[in-house]
Amino acid sequence: MASDSRVASGPVTWYLRYVGIDRLGSRSPLGSRGLDPADARFGTDVFYATIGRAFVAMCAVVPLLFAIELADRLLPGDFEVSGGIWPGQVAGLDGVILSPFLHADLAHLYGNSVVLIPLGTFVLATGVARSIGVTVLIMLAAGLGVWFLGDPGSIVIGASGVVFGYLGYLLCRGLVEHSWWNIGVAVLIGLVYGWQITGILPGDSRISWQGHLFGFLGGALAAIVFRRRSGVRTRSGGLRARAGGLRARAGLRARATGDPAEPEPDPTPAG
Repeated sequence: MASDSRVASGPVTWYLRYVGIDRLGSRSPLGSRGLDPADARFGTDVFYATIGRAFVAMCAVVPLLFAIELADRLLPGDFEVSGGIWPGQVAGLDGVILSPFLHADLAHLYGNSVVLIPLGTFVLATGVARSIGVTVLIMLAAGLGVWFLGDPGSIVIGASGVVFGYLGYLLCRGLVEHSWWNIGVAVLIGLVYGWQITGILPGDSRISWQGHLFGFLGGALAAIVFRRRSGVRTRSGGLRARAGGLRARAGLRARATGDPAEPEPDPTPAG
């Protein structure tokens, strides 16, 4: 039992617990449900805790990317060649998953990281499980778009496809979910980073506009696929309201007749 206790208090376990990754199904500030406007209004402790934890988690991702870049420089071989996307070649398909973790140099990595941290913070705040699904869908959309339509003589690397995917996801999510909170986030993101949408158009031959375009479209698709569905909550609330009405009418009848009111069944579904 002592060994179990030491493992549970280790730094890695503590970090995962801090950012909520070990509580995917809980109602923690950063669980699978994420920042729900019904539970965490702007300015509340839950709101700041959720944003803060998401920011800490994203700040931990960037050093990982820098560590990969450092390893690429120090170890033999060329990570960009072995892990990049080779458009039109089967040998380059693994780059669909690997290429977002690779960069041409530190300047390339720094440019992506500056935007990745704030956008990723808002995406992660929507819930750990949801953010993982959103990221995977964006990576597949951006990577496959490059593989099918990219320049056959090129090798494409970088996290910019994910960055544009996060931008598309955040811009579309408020409209898809009809949430004032998400619409506010979309407006903020649009004002700060909206100018980057021009990157989805053909321009500099050194930049993969295909990755930007399909990453953005993948993010928009993710906003639809992973939208928060409120039907269960609404239906449950409606059933509870009807149950309250039945009890109220029973109480009025009891007072009118002088008989004790019979309890009405509660139609609220279990669980």
